[in-house]
Amino acid sequence: MMFLASTIAPSGAFATAFSDIPDSHPLAPAILEGLKGSYVRLNSERVFEPEFAISRAEFAHMLGRAVLTPAEIRDCTKSTTNYAGASWKLSDADYSDYYGDMLCALQKKNIFGGFGDDTFLPEEGVTFAEAARSLTLAFNLSRVAIPVLEPDDWKMLLPYATPLSAAKVIPVSVRGPEYPVLRGEVLTMIHRLRHRSKTAQLRVTEYQLASHLTDTEKWKPWEKFGMSLPMRGSWQTPHIVDRGAVDSLFPRSPSLKHITVGKQQECIGFGTCIERDFTLDLYAPDAAKKMMEEFRNTSTLKTLETWSTGGVSYRRYRERGENCEAEGMLAIGTRYVYRLLYECADKKSAVYSDWMRILRTWTVFSKSDERSRR
Repeated sequence: MMFLASTIAPSGAFATAFSDIPDSHPLAPAILEGLKGSYVRLNSERVFEPEFAISRAEFAHMLGRAVLTPAEIRDCTKSTTNYAGASWKLSDADYSDYYGDMLCALQKKNIFGGFGDDTFLPEEGVTFAEAARSLTLAFNLSRVAIPVLEPDDWKMLLPYATPLSAAKVIPVSVRGPEYPVLRGEVLTMIHRLRHRSKTAQLRVTEYQLASHLTDTEKWKPWEKFGMSLPMRGSWQTPHIVDRGAVDSLFPRSPSLKHITVGKQQECIGFGTCIERDFTLDLYAPDAAKKMMEEFRNTSTLKTLETWSTGGVSYRRYRERGENCEAEGMLAIGTRYVYRLLYECADKKSAVYSDWMRILRTWTVFSKSDERSRR
């Protein structure tokens, strides 16, 4: 693909310099900042193609320009001498191309480079694991530089996903550590790392944890309830019962189904123990209006955040009880009204990370999704 020099970006560059990134696109602020900082480049077709895998050459250019100073980059290839009589240049990297000086500067800092066989593979993709390594080192989230010897060394690099996870940087679209990372995902992570205070305020559904990438398992029966909720592989099969009883927490009305999710808890007594860390109750859709009235009139309830996606309304909330606080999520879908609940939510407990993981991965299918009609 033919690229134009980033310096030819129009004066007062704006997101629609790319025909596939309108001003309303989620990437628009990052595109604008990248154009001004010269780490987002305009190609001859003026398309950014965020859903395409980023090449290693493009990654070197974007990351180098975004995190290094002009002095570190300028004429790096010309000014760098050989180390101990051996050439530092990678055999298949073109250091006269647009990415050359950035790659040189990143190599010198051991942030990004080639493999053990002295190759760079400039047109190949970058796995998320390797991208996580480079981003973590570039933004000083870690000082430990694990060497990358083979293109498929992603398992060795899994620890680098953890600091990105804690910083709320990983986009929800990232498929896994071994998959090529996309242009839009790289730009999103760079933008979030450059704006830590704003990133810290992201809603729980806008980022994912490292555990999402390494320990998820889809349970097909969720689809018959019009939703999806990836679970840890170590969790027991969710237990589903028809229910007519009413518990003491919102909403105080009987549910159609009661599902327990999470690890097996210790139970006292006889019979099958169905207690889990979390519960999911399903209610008739026509109960939504009455439930919202109850929510507004209950002083012990506090809304933490709300949003709407695909015609499904979500409300994350906290409920104060006599002895502890519960956290819940209410979703109003087309087939059911759903209530996820973590009773006596303890933020210092390891279970709380599982709870946050559920909030980030739980999806109620929209009306247009055929799975909502099964």
